[in-house]
Amino acid sequence: MKHILVVGNGLAGMTAAIRAAELGCNVTVVSKSEPARSQSVMAGGGINAALNTKGENDSIFEHAEDTIKAGVYLADEKAVEEMTSSAPSLVEGLAKRGVVFDRDGDGNINLRYFGGQKKMRTAYAKSGIGKQLVSGLSSELRRKEAEGLVVSRISLRFVSPVMHEGRCIGAVFQKDDGSFEAIKADAVIAASGGMGGIFDRHTGSALSDGSVTASLFVKGAEAANLEMIQYHPTTIETPSKNILVTEAARGEGGRLFTMRDGKRWYFMEEWYPEGKNLMPRDIVSRSIHKVCMDGFGLDGKYQVGLELETLPKDTVYRKLMEVSELSKKYLGIDAGKESIPVVPAIHYFMGGLYVDRFHRTTLKGVYAAGECACQYHGANRLGGNSTLGAIYGGRVAAET
Repeated sequence: MKHILVVGNGLAGMTAAIRAAELGCNVTVVSKSEPARSQSVMAGGGINAALNTKGENDSIFEHAEDTIKAGVYLADEKAVEEMTSSAPSLVEGLAKRGVVFDRDGDGNINLRYFGGQKKMRTAYAKSGIGKQLVSGLSSELRRKEAEGLVVSRISLRFVSPVMHEGRCIGAVFQKDDGSFEAIKADAVIAASGGMGGIFDRHTGSALSDGSVTASLFVKGAEAANLEMIQYHPTTIETPSKNILVTEAARGEGGRLFTMRDGKRWYFMEEWYPEGKNLMPRDIVSRSIHKVCMDGFGLDGKYQVGLELETLPKDTVYRKLMEVSELSKKYLGIDAGKESIPVVPAIHYFMGGLYVDRFHRTTLKGVYAAGECACQYHGANRLGGNSTLGAIYGGRVAAET
């Protein structure tokens, strides 16, 4: 029986471990901490799938087209098409595994608009999709542990892959007490997330520091698109880090503005009348930057306003519950009554370890999935495609 070593226990890592166990492998999952502390928990918006339950004639082909266009045509089109084709069944499968999604009046998984997409395609949970996805997959992972197919190890830091005759046969880890441990495996799947932790102002977990990617790179794994760093246009500044304000706030009708001539200036609506506040994230972030650098930052600061107070109260306090709670906690602002000051911040890394569409790296025996891998997003990721890419990529890596 093959032994698969998975490094990381976020969405990509847990999916890879579960799928490998389903295929009859013994699996060891190693991470610095519990799944509840993974960066995946912070995903606030949703997961994309062309479920087409809103009467908009959505399709997997339009999902692929939007993904490729937003990525400035740099993504592997075949890989993207395979991901979007699998998305509807993947999301429905997650619901059967116990992931809680918001539902419409007919009992269908509810969908909403998200940046760069003209159709309602993003499935969501009002309390935050990351929490629901991690909770559902954690439960499934524990079942595999109970069956003896998966062993989870925490408080271990990846140090280096172990190479023998040109192939990876395991990895070395460092324990909290400073000692080292080698774990032998037939294959290693890196699912260690991005590298936001090396930057001062970012939305992610400090645990995601890119160290696994760096260690594999030193050993000869190729990397790609490392310059493609996404800024999320709407975050709340705090003394320690930036807190994500999900794109769902704009998907539900939130409007970006600043003040000009004593009136609210909805600059995105003026500059981009078709996509308005739901243009792709690179465009929205650059637009906010331009407004602020031209001297129109709200209250003379590097920030603009996010207007939610004109939306129905049910939308603000129920559909956008996470946003309203965050604004109250960190800013003391009631989002149903006043606007939220927001700024762009480093959020996601499209580049990482080079993988083909089967998630093989250039090191034999090493695979990668999720944000540490270079796949699906090209130069700019669509909101809702990170959770999809992580889960789909984890599954493909395990199957390969």
